[in-house]
Amino acid sequence: MKKIFHLILGMVTILVAFIVFISPTFADVNYDITNVDVTARVNPNGSLSMERRITYKFDDRAHGVFYRQNLADNQELKNPQVRILTGNNSTNIVRSDSNQNNTYKLSHSNHGYRFKVWHNVNDGDKFT
Repeated sequence: MKKIFHLILGMVTILVAFIVFISPTFADVNYDITNVDVTARVNPNGSLSMERRITYKFDDRAHGVFYRQNLADNQELKNPQVRILTGNNSTNIVRSDSNQNNTYKLSHSNHGYRFKVWHNVNDGDKFT
């Protein structure tokens, strides 16, 4: 009976040690921003239309990028659109909370907006 008790106690101790001391590993993705083009147009009503083209070159696999658009408290983002350009190919990215490939999620805070663009990336990929 003592042997079984010690065996169970040892197994529980090992299990608790695994749970306590093993934590998930989060790896940073290695990439470079190789080009940024910004086009801004003042509309007749005084609003501003902006287009940002950010070119990324990845040295790792990834599942997309984050982008933050800071705005003043009295500013807001209207009609956001996300597109991915790879070479001569253009892919429209749809807004969704699914985290599926070629979708984006948009969240708003006091300081602006945050885009999470979900797009599968392989080592060596370059896209805008």
